[in-house]
Amino acid sequence: MKRPSTFEFILENIIVICCLMVVVFSLINTAKANVDIDDSIKNPGHVFLAI
Repeated sequence: MKRPSTFEFILENIIVICCLMVVVFSLINTAKANVDIDDSIKNPGHVFLAI
């Protein structure tokens, strides 16, 4: 069986990592929704920087 290339390996891991980060971020955001909602409205860019 051909060994997957490093590029394919990284791509697959990026998909998994992104999914995990979205789940974790959603849980954290839900827990802190009342605290962070004002910051999210004022500066939505920090959401992407946090990920």
